[in-house]
Amino acid sequence: MIDSVLGKEEADNDARSEPAQRARAASSEPQPPLPDLPDGIIFFSLMNARKNFFVPSTENYFGGIKVSELKCDSGCNSMLLPITNLREIFEKFPCKDFRFEIKSGNGTAGRTIALTVVYKDCTKSFKLEIAKDLILNPVVISHKRLRFSLCEEDKTEILKSEIYNGFFTKDSIDKLSNSSIANQTRRHHGLLGRSILSQMASLKYCECELYVNPAQFNMPSTFDVLEGIIGSIKARLWYHLPEGFDDWKDDDFEYEDDERDEEI
Repeated sequence: MIDSVLGKEEADNDARSEPAQRARAASSEPQPPLPDLPDGIIFFSLMNARKNFFVPSTENYFGGIKVSELKCDSGCNSMLLPITNLREIFEKFPCKDFRFEIKSGNGTAGRTIALTVVYKDCTKSFKLEIAKDLILNPVVISHKRLRFSLCEEDKTEILKSEIYNGFFTKDSIDKLSNSSIANQTRRHHGLLGRSILSQMASLKYCECELYVNPAQFNMPSTFDVLEGIIGSIKARLWYHLPEGFDDWKDDDFEYEDDERDEEI
């Protein structure tokens, strides 16, 4: 009798497990309603099977440039974005309105050579829209500069193509020409560091990080309330996680073959 009860409990736990719920999401069962999120939540991230916190959305825009994979890391100072289409960046930001610089730095991503874009009018800022498809009333975040990680292929294209003439000063071209970025591989995800995350309050609980406006977000008075909020987010997202979310990797970390936790 005890064995049968324990067996039922184990079966119930298996049925409630995240892999089981995601498998049912691909079946013909009807999807549950999508609950509204509390006021003040700017965006959130979830821990994937590789134990990295990514924004579970591909609808992230930085000055209109789409970044499909976005990792939150408060241990990083700056923001670093991938380049999927170099020409798009220069078409989106004409040199009459924007200034382009080549910068180098050290951080979570190691030694980085980056393409930095700023407005020539210092009163203007770039509009950042994160998880546009998940937040009912998305909050627009402002930032003074965009920073893109360059790889050897980008360097070669900038130096050899006439398309980019007029975008850079001689100092920037010299810095790029003399830079050694042969080992700097192309990034696949964006990195949100303290330069962005410090503009808001954060709350991490279990496998979820909430980034909130403290002036609008009512801090949960008990863990039960917090668990209810996290539960609502998870219930909403089991059916809407981006394809391959659990396999999104941290570009700045070397993985072993068994790093992926299949049970998450």
